[in-house]
Amino acid sequence: MSVSISSAWYSGDVFAHDVVILRSGRPVFINTLFGCQATVDEESSFRPIWAPPFLARCGDV
Repeated sequence: MSVSISSAWYSGDVFAHDVVILRSGRPVFINTLFGCQATVDEESSFRPIWAPPFLARCGDV
């Protein structure tokens, strides 16, 4: 079996885990360091998708 990488993203140190690849090919992951669900972004380390309301009350998420 041969595997080839078609794309790669660099997110920096965000403690990403529980990664899922959407049908579009974009990864979605839990970003523990910033307390959110996120995806990759072409202009920054990640783009937050969702954060629990109790964390949003602790500051800007």
